[in-house]
Amino acid sequence: GLGVFQGWGAMGSVRPGTGEPFDLDDKRETSFSTPRRAEERSGAAGTAGGGGLTYEVSREILTRGVSLCYLAAFSSLFVQLPGLIGSSGILPASSFLGTHSAFTLAGVFGASPWIVDGWLDVMALCGICLSGLGALGGASSLSLLACFILYSSLLVAGQAFAEGFEGDTLLLEVGLLAALWAPAVPSARGHDRPPSTVVLLLLRLVLFKVLLMGGTAKVFSSDHSWRHLTALHHFYATQALPTPLAWYLVRLPDLVLRLGVALFLAMELCASFLILVPLRGVRLWVALAIVSLQVTVAVGGGLGVYHAVVVLLCVSCLIDDSVWG
Repeated sequence: GLGVFQGWGAMGSVRPGTGEPFDLDDKRETSFSTPRRAEERSGAAGTAGGGGLTYEVSREILTRGVSLCYLAAFSSLFVQLPGLIGSSGILPASSFLGTHSAFTLAGVFGASPWIVDGWLDVMALCGICLSGLGALGGASSLSLLACFILYSSLLVAGQAFAEGFEGDTLLLEVGLLAALWAPAVPSARGHDRPPSTVVLLLLRLVLFKVLLMGGTAKVFSSDHSWRHLTALHHFYATQALPTPLAWYLVRLPDLVLRLGVALFLAMELCASFLILVPLRGVRLWVALAIVSLQVTVAVGGGLGVYHAVVVLLCVSCLIDDSVWG
């Protein structure tokens, strides 16, 4: 009996499969560690070994930022709906929905003027509530998808007042990707599912497309001022949404304005390709340059929410969590 006990004790004093002595005071992790400890160990090893970059904070910035842009857009629409597309407005949505078949929630309850007017207000108010909660940290895939559907429906009902404004189109495009990137449950943040690398790549492609198309449209347009580097001589004086600073910017020296146009075209036509370079340092510098350029244009007026969405794209898809500490 004693021999059997001693044999069992000797067999239990070595590590299975290795033959190494087993010490009860050994603090090294074993295969019997809990799943949580194992995840922490693997995460630390990935960070220490320069593993894949994470974008948890960047995703939070994008979802909150897009929600804030939606909040501004819905709030602006809400106060303008009666005068623009109300039953007594310039282009009544009820008349449009009664004679056109359009994919929009605005006409889901019919085309009666008082029903359409009330339903448009309800849609805008729902968008304000959902986007406001998202901006405070309650954004989720469902809330962002709801904002996308509500805002796109209002734009369809807006007819000519919503056509051709690239800020709205970009907001919807990035808003849909943000819905795919956001956590399913707001409180779960990144614990329910990590940020998708596929959506991250799509966000970078959207940013690349926006910059490249903007640059090529300027160079190949019928307006020679971009090719002659004189566009800023009249841009700040004739733009749609000027600010008080535009009065001073249009009076800058000729050389400064020309350099501004050259820098703008260089960023859109050349730096846009650096977004796709698999070098983290290059992407960070490109993000800083694009953000600085967009802020410079926005302080003089620009295109409103368009610049905010471009900045959000730069911050979220080009800057990883290690930068935020």
